[in-house]
Amino acid sequence: MSFRISFFSARDYGQLGTPGTYRIVEELRKYFEVRVFCRPPSDRSVHDSRLLPFFPIRGFNKASSLKPFLPALKEFNPDIVYIFAAPGWHEVLKVVKSELPNTKVILDIKTPLLVEDKNERENIQKEGEKSVGWIDRLISHSEKSVKTWLPSWSSKIHVFPPGVDVSQFRKTNKRSLEEKTRENIPLQLLYAASLQQKRESEHLVEGFKRFLEEFPGKAFLHIYGDGPDRRNLENKVAELRLSDWVFFHGLVSQKKLFSEMVEMDGAIGWVPKSLYNESPSLKVLEYVAAELPVLATATAAHKKMEEEGFSLDFCDDNSNSLAKGLSQWVINGFGESRVKKNRQVVLGRDYSRMTRERMLPILCKLLDGVHEGDELKDQKEKEPEISAKGITYKEKPLRILLVLDSLALGQGGAERIISDLASELCLRDFQVYLAYADHGKPSYSVNESVVLLPYSSLSHLEQFVKMGRLDVMTVFYFNERNLIPFVEIADDNQVPLVIQECTNPDRLRFNSWRQGRVGRARASWERELVISVATRIRMVMPGYVKSIPAFQQPSARGFANSARITDKRATPTEAYDGRWSILIVNGFKGNKNLKDLALAFCQIEKEFPEWDLRIVGKPPVWERPHLREIYKIFNDNKIWGRVSIVGPTEDIQKEYARSHIHVISSLSEGCPTVVLEAMAVGLPSIGFADCPGTNELIQHESNGLLVRESDRVNGLAGALARLIENSEERNKFGEQARVDAETFDPRKVYDQWESLLKEAATYKDDPDRLLREQKNVDYERALHADRMCKTILRG
Repeated sequence: MSFRISFFSARDYGQLGTPGTYRIVEELRKYFEVRVFCRPPSDRSVHDSRLLPFFPIRGFNKASSLKPFLPALKEFNPDIVYIFAAPGWHEVLKVVKSELPNTKVILDIKTPLLVEDKNERENIQKEGEKSVGWIDRLISHSEKSVKTWLPSWSSKIHVFPPGVDVSQFRKTNKRSLEEKTRENIPLQLLYAASLQQKRESEHLVEGFKRFLEEFPGKAFLHIYGDGPDRRNLENKVAELRLSDWVFFHGLVSQKKLFSEMVEMDGAIGWVPKSLYNESPSLKVLEYVAAELPVLATATAAHKKMEEEGFSLDFCDDNSNSLAKGLSQWVINGFGESRVKKNRQVVLGRDYSRMTRERMLPILCKLLDGVHEGDELKDQKEKEPEISAKGITYKEKPLRILLVLDSLALGQGGAERIISDLASELCLRDFQVYLAYADHGKPSYSVNESVVLLPYSSLSHLEQFVKMGRLDVMTVFYFNERNLIPFVEIADDNQVPLVIQECTNPDRLRFNSWRQGRVGRARASWERELVISVATRIRMVMPGYVKSIPAFQQPSARGFANSARITDKRATPTEAYDGRWSILIVNGFKGNKNLKDLALAFCQIEKEFPEWDLRIVGKPPVWERPHLREIYKIFNDNKIWGRVSIVGPTEDIQKEYARSHIHVISSLSEGCPTVVLEAMAVGLPSIGFADCPGTNELIQHESNGLLVRESDRVNGLAGALARLIENSEERNKFGEQARVDAETFDPRKVYDQWESLLKEAATYKDDPDRLLREQKNVDYERALHADRMCKTILRG
């Protein structure tokens, strides 16, 4: 399994001024399983992410506000909890350490403690000092910023400077600042910041006014950002009669800001020294990445950038100095070589590179010993530089969500199959989530690595799909109409969908679809539309693939469920305690058609007095209509002494092994598990030739008999009499059944599942691929299905 890391932030994800927060999260997502505990992107955010798993929390200040996230945190069981400092960070730390004492904690201090009230400030520092013993690593842009939060901190501080995503800035062919000033073209200047009073942005506006007084009409100032001081700034601009020269663009997305930034001629990196002297400026990095000349206040952090190789112009944090700095641009320009040099130097601050070269070694040393021998796993690419430092990368396991609504409602075939599949996939290094309607405990136990996701509503399930970074979503179902909401969830979140039809196509279309409301033709049509969005369709018998149109068949895989061959063997030619048994399993269910078998047995029981009928399954409620008929048959023919009713058993193989003939009298099946189980112990079966599923597993005259007569009772009685009288045939058919069962060896079946899921996952990065493939087979029908399916899903 891969390492897991949980991030905690008190701000909305993607908020202006916090790219150092959300970009690190997104970069580390390449290497770790990630969950983010903060408010999702809001209208205050400049960056949105649809790929991250968010658990909304309302802040850090009260321990009670942190309780709702505890179940999700404990289920995730992170190796590292990464906290971005905000007032109340110690409350998160206390909760984490009390619930997950072995989890490592990182505190990341990105800015000085910007709290003006002395008492509040001292209280934050005091509470923080109490918790420092629980911090395993402290990361910050600046050691002096740490001292504002934790005055007595004396341990190592890992300095991690701000970064920038260089790839976001496109190249332009605009004229240089010098060319524009020579041609008397007004300069377009940029200032991007959170508009708060503590930034003293009014001095910047005053300085710009002084500059225009010396050089009228030489520049426009574009202010990007929002905040509580915006109204004051707008009033200031109006008061100084600058409304024609200063423009407020408000809060815009990061993408829009970067696209407009590259069109500017210069940028201002303005912060007051009193609060930000030691705080590196992310915006200055973005300015140089956009190849802009930069005039920055002469803070220690900005001056330190010169040591790194950046070339900036500086001014003091007052209006006169700013005006002089802008004037020098008009007089002397900035120099295109300086712009190019900055662009080259800023490559060293690219987020992906800094994460790889600076952050990962910190985290890997922290994790050393947490999972001894485990390997850090990369999502998409291998990084040889890191491997050279002793970190090994492997392909990240696929994240598979398996969904069966009824998993906690009973021990049926589908419930067992999905439980076994979930456990096997974990053993094959998949990350498996098993989702089901919350009706209690799942019917079958699963591998402890499977993450159980009971959902109280479909919106609850959808929340997980949105956050889970899934590679494939797989839905087991019996009814397409019930399937539609799950298809919508996968489609809305662009998760490749695998559908398993749990029974035969005719039962799905004509019974499970609730034919009273929908006619057969419409049911068939709707099924075609709905499954057209599935990247892969698993059908439980090969023959069922032919039930779907040609354009969908390349996506379909038909293979039976598994049957584990055990040491138990049936002995069709040897009596058990002097008696011989005809076995039917789960025989009291309505679809098992016990009535025909009961009538057939009554026809032959006097001829074969040593043979009994043995029924395994939940004890019957004889008052039910179909069971009342069977009770009357047994009663009228006085054969209760020849009928054994066995309740549910944990050792079903024992029941097959002690029997001599297995009968499946169902009129309709999907992939009948009972036949597979009988084959696995070498027991011959009898079934009906027109029963789907049964007629593919039972090979007539080879491993059993298929009754073809229209008179089912007489035909079944004849087949029973034939095998009862011929022990050699029973033995021959049983031996062949055991040989045929090797086809359904679990390893072979799960190999097919693994291949299917990996195929489906390849569609994740190309959502249109499936439709292209379908149109290559039947253009018109595929296009129609796509259009109509969208109508169903959206309607």
